[in-house]
Amino acid sequence: MIRLLGNLLRNREGVAATEFALIAPVFALFLAGVFDYGMYINTNMRMENTARSAAEYVIQGGDSGLISDDVITQS
Repeated sequence: MIRLLGNLLRNREGVAATEFALIAPVFALFLAGVFDYGMYINTNMRMENTARSAAEYVIQGGDSGLISDDVITQS
């Protein structure tokens, strides 16, 4: 019995597959987090640019009632 257990502990077949099975979900979650954070940054930048464009539109004499038609829908 002890000999069989010793043989099982020394056997290294399938170690890479087991390590991959343990690391793959963590890596997938990390990649999903990076993608989600990138989408957040992209949305934030688009909102800032739209607000800046709307402010410039009003400052340059544009009609504040037409901001949604002239500025927001274009961005």
